[in-house]
Amino acid sequence: MPCDYALLADETFNIAEFQASKDKSSSNVTIEWVVEEKNCPDNPNSKVDGCGDNTNCYYSENGKGYRCKCKQGFQGNPYLGCVDIDECLDKEKYHCEGKCKNTIGSYTCDCPIGMYGDGKVDCRGFHITTIVGVIGAVIFSVIVGILIFIRCIERRKQKNFLKNGGEILKHQSVRIFSAAELVKATENFNESHFLGEGGFGSVYKAKVADFGASVLISPDQAAMATKVQGTFGYLDPEYLMTGNLIEKSDVYSFGVVLVELLTGVKPGSHMTLASNENINIVHYFLSSIENNDLRQILTFRVADESEMEEVEIVAELASECLRSSGVKRPTMKRVSEELDRLKRLLKIYGHRRTVKRQSIC
Repeated sequence: MPCDYALLADETFNIAEFQASKDKSSSNVTIEWVVEEKNCPDNPNSKVDGCGDNTNCYYSENGKGYRCKCKQGFQGNPYLGCVDIDECLDKEKYHCEGKCKNTIGSYTCDCPIGMYGDGKVDCRGFHITTIVGVIGAVIFSVIVGILIFIRCIERRKQKNFLKNGGEILKHQSVRIFSAAELVKATENFNESHFLGEGGFGSVYKAKVADFGASVLISPDQAAMATKVQGTFGYLDPEYLMTGNLIEKSDVYSFGVVLVELLTGVKPGSHMTLASNENINIVHYFLSSIENNDLRQILTFRVADESEMEEVEIVAELASECLRSSGVKRPTMKRVSEELDRLKRLLKIYGHRRTVKRQSIC
């Protein structure tokens, strides 16, 4: 009988099943082979006959002999020799969330700076880029805050400069000094250079050479630097016109203080007349003195005519201090003496006596 089919098969092959199958063009073939029909050595690191480097010995499925395979972390032909796998080159297969470093047969993965854990599994904490970003944001916020603060200080200085007549001083024959220049010229406001205080602020000695330009000076006095700290309404108008501080400039400022006490209105404020005309409080006060209409601008109620006479004396003293010409004003010493004289008389004679004030011109 001729042979219709030829095939390789193991002892488990069932000829009846093959003959009953409709497709006889192919069949499952099992080929099992071994290096030697021996046992693997007890020491896994021992050299195995027939196997290359970096390999392990393992038994075939039928238990008759052994075969060779590459060790974990190696690849290639186990019978010729296996080579190390660089796991860092295949990030999809070998997971690493940090810094990957290849080793013989394996690899290490360190978590990024600022994080902790096993980089092969999961890193926890904040990444260095996140930390740098947060620090950068904080530094940026601090810088912006400092710039805003400096800007606010500059705007406040400018506001005070304009409020205290800085715009007018710009157009006068005066020199406006910065805070740094004043500190240098006065040796950081050394008390040995301190001359006194008045309506214009603190006055210190300074040499012209310290500034390299002229300073605010009185015509008959040595050069001195003046730090203007008062409100514009207190400034002597003659000083604003000439740029020269004189002895009686403070007298004018004191007169403004008396007006403020009598009227309760701040210097520089304006009053609206019946004719809808706005005039300065100082001019309004002087006008009330000339028209004998002082009572209408007082901030308090007068008890009787005797007390009103006392108020009129003080008002008259204020008007003399407010004369536009400094030459016509009384000296500060004369003003102080007049106030002391009125105080003594009021104490002796009481409020029922009328005090006649002598002219101090």
